[in-house]
Amino acid sequence: MMGILERFRHKSAKPVPLADAVLVPVKTGKLITRKAERKDVDALVGLSRRFHEEGMLRDIPFSERKLRVLADKAIGDDPSQIAIVVELQGRIVGAIYALIGEYYVGEGALVTTVHGFYVEQDIRSSILSGKVAVRLIRTMQKWSKHMGAKHTLFHITSGVRPEKTDLFMRKLGMKNLGGNHVIVIP
Repeated sequence: MMGILERFRHKSAKPVPLADAVLVPVKTGKLITRKAERKDVDALVGLSRRFHEEGMLRDIPFSERKLRVLADKAIGDDPSQIAIVVELQGRIVGAIYALIGEYYVGEGALVTTVHGFYVEQDIRSSILSGKVAVRLIRTMQKWSKHMGAKHTLFHITSGVRPEKTDLFMRKLGMKNLGGNHVIVIP
């Protein structure tokens, strides 16, 4: 029997339209929220590098090659991945990267997992911070719902202001399921 996600890829299945009304670029004021495009890859590399350098796992060497492979999948025709950006005056100021698939010990239900969620540091210290973050999350939620996911999991592992991040996520109606813990192995 074919799994849920495999049906997205099976040639006899109807294609899942990623460029439908769910992901049409939305402009409000100076901000544009949209699915990432090929022209954004260099900006996403820079944004991801800054995200990595700020986070707890910065001791792991950043791989531009791996990031470009992920970006190609999320921007391309792989229906299980998505990259969404918020643009301000031609500059990408925030991005979210998510995957959708079956829960690893379950069947018949899709779960979206957010692996990357970042708003540029200068924007985080401005009035636009919440607007950019909410746009990324809400657009990703629309995509996730459109794709048939039952849950969305955010992996917040940067270690950057976790209490503030938790408060923000709760204000958006999310429930804290526990947390991420780390042991640094010398």
